[in-house]
Amino acid sequence: MELRIIFLMILFIFIYCDDDYETFTFDEAVEIINKVNYTENDYKKMISYIKNLFIKYYVYLDIAKNPPSPLKPFDLIKQLDSINTQNISYYDFFLKIHTSILLLQDNQIDISFKRIIDFHYVSPVKFIVKTENNKNYLYLQLLRACNLFYQQETCTKLYQNKDVHIKTINDLNPFDFIQTFGKYPILKSEQANFVYNLKIVYAGNLQFYPFIKSDFNNITIKFENDLEVTFNYTIYKIQNNNRRLIQIQPLENNKQNPLHQSFRNKK
Repeated sequence: MELRIIFLMILFIFIYCDDDYETFTFDEAVEIINKVNYTENDYKKMISYIKNLFIKYYVYLDIAKNPPSPLKPFDLIKQLDSINTQNISYYDFFLKIHTSILLLQDNQIDISFKRIIDFHYVSPVKFIVKTENNKNYLYLQLLRACNLFYQQETCTKLYQNKDVHIKTINDLNPFDFIQTFGKYPILKSEQANFVYNLKIVYAGNLQFYPFIKSDFNNITIKFENDLEVTFNYTIYKIQNNNRRLIQIQPLENNKQNPLHQSFRNKK
């Protein structure tokens, strides 16, 4: 079976960091994912499998149909039955399934597609919130991934503005950008969703959300000094079965100058 559903309590964000990886554009990754000969009947069987799992094990299925206010009623089984499986690509099928399950707004559910789970995304920075004079501001923190996947010029510009307020991201208030990352709230509280998105907006697995190309391409950060930096997320896949797992870390205290790091495998 090409997918499994796991009920999770905690989401860990990590990055495989080794020499033996391959990077892709979003389109290239999706093209690889779609290289599978699945028929309409195969997709119908997968939907049936998912439905049976939820009917058998998910105790909140009926509650979702008649939820307490202000949640909206949602019938997952009906939603799954409405998915058109004719002439659909594997990735588009994943988008439809994942979107349907996210509408439950239950963060204890994680859906895993084997062809997608090997692909990861990462940006050169993570975002941090600081309170100054009783007002919240968003700053960036340069990640070690910048040294691995991005050009020196991009990393240098970001590093030089690490102490400058972020004014907008893609012409949005930076907090709104974080709040709407992935488009679908996975938690019932806006504040909880913001905290969750803050953790996964900079790195994670491609199957965290039903991502589309615009989520990862042409991300433009505009600082209060009006300087702009644009980058794409990096999509990558680990090639080595003996891969080493390393937690994502920022450059310590933002004091390490990226110019002093070793730059390799740049886009």
